[in-house]
This record gives sequence, C-alpha cells and structure tokens, in this order.
Amino acid sequence: MRAATSISGLDHFGDDDFRSPLDKFIDSCVNDGYVTEAGFAVIRESVINILVNRLRFEDDLRKHPEILDEEITAPLIIIGAGRVGSTKMHRLLANAASIQSLPFWQLKNPARPAASEPGKTDPRIAGMAAICGQMETAMPQLFAAIEPIATAPDEDVHLLDLTFMQFYFSAIAYAPGYLNWIFEQDWQSPYQYFKKLLQYMQWQNHTAGKPMLLKGPFHTAYMDILNALFPDAKFVQIHRDPVTCAASLGKVACLWQKMAQGKGSLVQYGTMLEDYIANAFLENLKIRAKYPEIKIADFYYEDVVNDAPGLVQKIFDFWGVEITASDKQRMLAWERDNSQHKFGKFEYTIEEMGVNRARMEAKLQPYMKKFYATAGAY
Repeated sequence: MRAATSISGLDHFGDDDFRSPLDKFIDSCVNDGYVTEAGFAVIRESVINILVNRLRFEDDLRKHPEILDEEITAPLIIIGAGRVGSTKMHRLLANAASIQSLPFWQLKNPARPAASEPGKTDPRIAGMAAICGQMETAMPQLFAAIEPIATAPDEDVHLLDLTFMQFYFSAIAYAPGYLNWIFEQDWQSPYQYFKKLLQYMQWQNHTAGKPMLLKGPFHTAYMDILNALFPDAKFVQIHRDPVTCAASLGKVACLWQKMAQGKGSLVQYGTMLEDYIANAFLENLKIRAKYPEIKIADFYYEDVVNDAPGLVQKIFDFWGVEITASDKQRMLAWERDNSQHKFGKFEYTIEEMGVNRARMEAKLQPYMKKFYATAGAY
C-alpha cells in the first residue's frame, strides 16, 4: 500500500473492506507453500498495480461524484462454467452497434492513468497489448486457449480484482487457503463495488443509454446479487459437459500460474475446478428455484459450435435488442476471421487433470438431471 501510494501520489483507498481479503491472499501465498521466490515478485507487482488502480478510481470518484449517477441499462450477462464457447459468443454479440461492451485493456486497468490526455490514444491499450504479446511468445498454448486481445471484449469479473475478492487470483498463485476463505464470505459488498466500477467505465466511455454486454463465469453462483443490483438484467447461461469444463479450465488456470512462476500442479488445479464448478452450479440451481422471476435463457456449447449466427439472433431476441443488417455482416466477418483453433489447438485430458467423472456427476446430480437428462447427451 505504501508502494502504491508512492507511485500514484494518492493515499485514499476508499472503504477498508478490501483489507481483509488482501491480508488473506498474501497470507495464503506465504503459508500455503506454492509460490516461488520469482512468483512473489510477480504477485507483488500485480497487487501494487491493483492498488494503484483503486487509488485512482477513488480519486476520480471524489472529483466526479456524477459517476455514481450513471445508469447501467438492461445488461445482458453471459454465465456458465467457462470453456463453453462464451468468449466467441461474447465477441460476436459485441459487433452490434447499439450495445456497449468492455475491452480487456480497460477491465484490467479500469482507472484512468495520470498520463492520459483527451484526444490521445489511451496508454493502457499499448500496455495490455504488450502483456498479451508476451503471453503469446512465452506460453503459446495458454494464448491459444484464452485468446487475450487487448482491444477485444473480455470478462468483466476482472473488475473484482479491486476488491481483492477474486477467484481469478488462482491464475497467479495456487492459494487454497485464500480460495476456501473467500467462498465463505458475503459477496454483497464486492458486487456493490463492481457496480461502481461499471458506472465508472461507462462514464469514461460516454456510452450511457446503451445496453451493456457482460460476461463472467464467476457470476454463475451470484446471479441473485447481480439481479438485485440490476433489476432489468437478463442472463444467458451456456452449458457444456461440466467434467470437460473442469479439466479445460483447470489447465488454463494452471498454465497461467506457471507463467507467474507458481508451483501448483495440474491435478491440484483440476480438483480445485471440479469443486468450484460443482458448487457454483448447485448454487445457481438454488437461485433459480428461489427467484423464478430472474430472466434467464439456457443454451449449449453445441449451439455455439453448430450455428453461432442463429444463436446470436436467439440471444438478441431474448434480450429485446434489435440488430441491423450491418451488425449481422460485421458478425459474419468476425466469425470468418476468427475460426476455432486460430492460434493453435488447446489440448488437455480429464485424466491428466485428475478430474473424476463419477465423483463430479454425483455431486452435480440435480444439475445433470435438469440439463443433461439424456444419457450421453454431451
């Protein structure tokens, strides 16, 4: 925190509720034993960058209280396990001129830097492009899996970084003590801060009034909180064999932490994602039962693979947003230029990840019965 203050010249971090999760994350990194000396340097740099963003955000809030007057209009939120084709759908849908989406460069650095000047290219873009380029060179398999592109829409759950209540921190450190702890906490406050950050980004982008397209697998278990914050929200959940998702997502997270010099194993990450997905889906079912008024449409990975343009139309019809002929042409052009495995095929196996089909399906029996009632459906 002293380092972040020195870099930014600011000292107001906002409410102190980020302190406990930050303490817990650092404690877990130190004591769980899966972080190398080089890894601590990566984590320290990441944490300082997050704190600098928080300081700059709070400074803008103080100077521009009108940020909190921004109305987030009719958001569509894509949820699911991850590794379900949601990135493709997210980027396809974002070609519609009548909606707004959030680019990767801004999600990872939401606060305006001190050096930014009106009318000039935002320096955050070049910084994120460099990071994406480094990943493509150093870890091409990881790049092929997630296709991080600085200017493309990405997962808004990155904004939870600023709260330090963030499942995605597992991508820089295998820290089971921290992860077990955050899942026991109340997520109301982090999501309230998340809403402020969405208002802040819309304020920066001058896009008020446009329906907002959001995407984040992590939201699957917190649909009720989001629905309370955004009463006109609609959700699209994309389903895929959860065992396959756990193995694929586990390998992605493991490769990412290897890039950050971590020591977590494939099996540790596979087991972690098996538990995480099972718990998230069961919680999602509870929310559906308790709040039947939540507007949600269910689709499948096969819908994405077999007929993405047709699925686009179904999603916009559900959303209640019209798309033009020009929108459709842009979507077709994007799909043509972004074929599956464009950057290489991402390979993994359920066995190497230690994901146990019988065990996971037993945990997920209510989910499997609802969405995969036909044997061998996936």
